Amino acid sequence: MTDAVDWEKLLKRYIWDDDRTPYLVPASRMTRRQSDHETFAYTVFLAILSGAACLAALAHPGTSEIVVLYAFTVIVGAVVLGMTKHAYAAWYCGAAPVALLLYLLLHGFPAGLAPNDHFVLLAFALIWLRYAWRIIGIARAYPDMPEQRDS
Repeated sequence: MTDAVDWEKLLKRYIWDDDRTPYLVPASRMTRRQSDHETFAYTVFLAILSGAACLAALAHPGTSEIVVLYAFTVIVGAVVLGMTKHAYAAWYCGAAPVALLLYLLLHGFPAGLAPNDHFVLLAFALIWLRYAWRIIGIARAYPDMPEQRDS
């Protein structure tokens, strides 16, 4: 006889855990440990995305060196944010989706994208911008966050 799998417990453990994945917990109610987990996930995401943008820009000879330099500085900013949780680093990293939207406004969408792809790219940038605002709020509140919540 096999043991039944408790899907709810597995889901809560690996997907939704108030300590490790506190994405719906307001920054004002977070602990430093929760903040550390969420900031780490964001900085890894940002570093991978900026690294891919940097490599893609290097692979295309006509791309401006400014794009490569900016993507590299965002990687550095993500590392600083991950290590210090400083608000200035969060503001700099939070400017990345704004930079993407400005780039698309000034240079247009990449050739060969369908209109649906334009919508997806814009939606991604706007969702990313909203989440970056949350990270800025977390970094601003970090110095006053308790180490752990009183139960």
